[in-house]
Formats: sequence, C-alpha cells, structure tokens
Amino acid sequence: MRALREKWNSQNGASVLLALLFFLVCMMVAASILMAAVSNAGKLRSNREEQQRYMALSSALLLVCEELTAAEYRGQYLYEKSEFSSGEDGEGNPVTHNRHVYEQVEGSFVCGLNSSSGPALLPLAGDLDAFFADRFQVPEAQKIPGDEYDCRKLDSLSAQRSPYTLTFTPDPGGDGYPGLSGEKVSVTITLNESGSIRLRAVLEGQEGDTEAMEAELLPCDSLQKLLVPEGGLTSGEDPVLFQTEPVKWKLNWLVKKEVETG
Repeated sequence: MRALREKWNSQNGASVLLALLFFLVCMMVAASILMAAVSNAGKLRSNREEQQRYMALSSALLLVCEELTAAEYRGQYLYEKSEFSSGEDGEGNPVTHNRHVYEQVEGSFVCGLNSSSGPALLPLAGDLDAFFADRFQVPEAQKIPGDEYDCRKLDSLSAQRSPYTLTFTPDPGGDGYPGLSGEKVSVTITLNESGSIRLRAVLEGQEGDTEAMEAELLPCDSLQKLLVPEGGLTSGEDPVLFQTEPVKWKLNWLVKKEVETG
C-alpha cells in the first residue's frame, strides 16, 4: 500500500501514463458503443426504406390484379341465316339448306381500369379481339350437313399489342393508394398467347433499384372453348348480335423478384 502511494505521488510520470491508459480504454469503449448505435440506426433506416418499397410495389400490383380478376371479355359477332336451294331430291322435290353468316365485330372488355369515356387506360380489348379472330370459326361438330358457313373476321383489328405500362402517381396527402407513399410505380401488363396475363411492377426513378414484383393471371377456362361462335343459331333475316362466353382471369401467383442488371 505504501509502495502504491509512493508511485501515485511519484514525479517520474507513472501516474500520468496510467491516467492516459485509462482514458484510452474509455474512448475505445465509447467509440464501440457509438459505432454500434450508428450501425443499428442505418439498419433500421434501410429496413424501413425496404419495407416502404415493398409496400409500394405490392399495393400497386395488387390493385391491378384485383381489377383484372374482376374484368371480363366477350367476343361479339353478327349472325344471319338464309335459305338457298341445292337442287332436287330423287322424287323431284326441291332441297333447301341454310347459309350461316358470322361477322365479327369489336368485343366487349369491361375493366375497372378503363373509364366509360375517353381512351382506354388498358386497351386489352384489341388484343383479345385478335385472339377471337384467330379462333373465329364454327367447330365441325356443330355444323349441319349440307349447310354453308361463312365466318368473317374483324377487318380493323388493332395494330397495338401488349405489353402496356401503367404508371401510378398517388398523392400521399389525398386519396392515394395505401402504402405507396408518393412513390411512382410502373406496372407492365403482357398478354401471352395462352391468354395468361403477366404483370411486373417496378419503382420509377430509382438508380440501381434491383427490386420488382411480378404476378401471373390465368384464364378461368380455355380460350379455345370460350372464344368460338355458336353454330346452329336461329334468327330472322336481319343480323342479330351474339356474344361468346365470358373470359375471366384468376390470380395464379405473386412474388417478389430481383431485376436483372447488366
């Protein structure tokens, strides 16, 4: 004890070194605590931003999915039937058959993303009319022997084809979509040959943004079964407007994906 007291009171500088060493240890502990606090704050901020991006993408994608699963397309066509003579039978009696004329017209596409007036926000009707035109013929099983069938496709099929891109710019202070927080989200809609619809949502204006969300909608039934004119219809002399069975879609999957970068 006496020796320690002597060292403490010594003028040789030992007490100063001990004080500096103690001060250095305190600084290292304080720096470690500060670095841990800064790191945790950065992680919290990063997690919060990632959650906001996820909310923005999922909200926009789910909005479009909900509208498309509630949408409906029907192919439309005019039908006219008339009689014609095909000669006589073995007893000299006249033989008559029917001529069935089917003329495709623009179909009906009901979707909440489109307004009742002005240009369509999502002009899938033209693409679906083209699908119907490819299948616009009466199935052989529905044809009546001896009758003639004339299926005329729509003349003015739309030259525009998917993909289409919708951009959502909600107002956070107004009636914006939940979770979007003012972010611009682009949703690209692609109609495939099978009739399925692929959707891809990405944030706009984000340099190096590698996040995206995708979804797929499938037709509730085969287009080959739904988009056909019905044979053997009855009508008067004037053309009568008919519709195909409705085409509707259901959600198949929705996932978060990484954007491929060059």
